[in-house]
Amino acid sequence: MKRCISGVPVASRVLNSRSAISPEKALRIEAWLGVGRGGEARLWLAEQSAYDIWQTTQRFKATPMHVQPAPTMVA
Repeated sequence: MKRCISGVPVASRVLNSRSAISPEKALRIEAWLGVGRGGEARLWLAEQSAYDIWQTTQRFKATPMHVQPAPTMVA
C-alpha cells in the first residue's frame, strides 16, 4: 500500500497551520502532487520558512529582542 503524505490527519494539520512542513513532508507532497501541480518540495519549504519568519516577527513586535550588534570588521 502506498502512502501519500502520511494520511488525512497530517494533511489537515499542515493545511490548517497546526503542523510545520518538514523536508520529508515536502518530498512526500512533491511525490503525491507532482511538480506540475504545485507540489515542488523547495516551494513548500520556502513557504514554511516565510511563515516561520512572519510568526517570529509578530512575536518580537510584542517583546523586542535585545541584541548587541556585532563589532565592525576593519579590512
